[in-house]
Amino acid sequence: MNIQRVLCYVWGVVGLCMIGFPSQASAVTIDLTSVQTGAYTSDGIWTAPTYITGISFAYGPEARSLAAFDVSGLPDGTIHSATLSLQNPYTVNEVGGDIELRLYGLPGMTWFNYTGNGSLNMSNFSFIGSSLSPLWGSTLVAPVSWPGSTVTFELPAAALDALRQAADGSGPFSGDFFAFGLRIVKADVEEPKPLQYVFGGTSAGGTVVRLTVDVVPVPATVSLFGAGLAGLAGFARWRRSELPTES
Repeated sequence: MNIQRVLCYVWGVVGLCMIGFPSQASAVTIDLTSVQTGAYTSDGIWTAPTYITGISFAYGPEARSLAAFDVSGLPDGTIHSATLSLQNPYTVNEVGGDIELRLYGLPGMTWFNYTGNGSLNMSNFSFIGSSLSPLWGSTLVAPVSWPGSTVTFELPAAALDALRQAADGSGPFSGDFFAFGLRIVKADVEEPKPLQYVFGGTSAGGTVVRLTVDVVPVPATVSLFGAGLAGLAGFARWRRSELPTES
């Protein structure tokens, strides 16, 4: 038996083992705290770290919020799920009924353009909830002040794809400033605005904005899976070459 035949047998056996007995990978949970929170008002004001959303006082301007995270350190692998949680917020609603709070993705938002001047702030205010910002979730918030509560959004598949791309350094979202926007729907339909309906919080007041991401890492044997297939293919080619040919 020559060395070529031995190597082909070895690669065939290795290929079968790699394909038949892949290793199982468990999800890794990554907890990220926001790197920036704040709010834009319809008259061009930026406030931070308070993320007020809605109308804070009678006849006042509307506010829409921003929360950003550094996702550049997420490990390689498939993002299985992700949850945005707003911990210990407050709510005031003089209009009555639950408040519909919507969550948007903010592609193109970076450390360099999230604030700077009144014109930019008004542009970012209009960006949140526009056709350019994908809707990633909606929830109803009770119209009471409830310290110690948590409001959560389970991110959809489109957001998970955007997270993966941003972590890998591609796509329209920034890896070190992955931004979400918050908006109360009814805040822009009541004219004039004589009543409060506001949701928000401030980091200084103990509010935490957190992104929890479950990543399933690529198992080590997957990187060898191609080698296993190549071994099987090579073995098959060698076997065909060994068969007698008809004359």
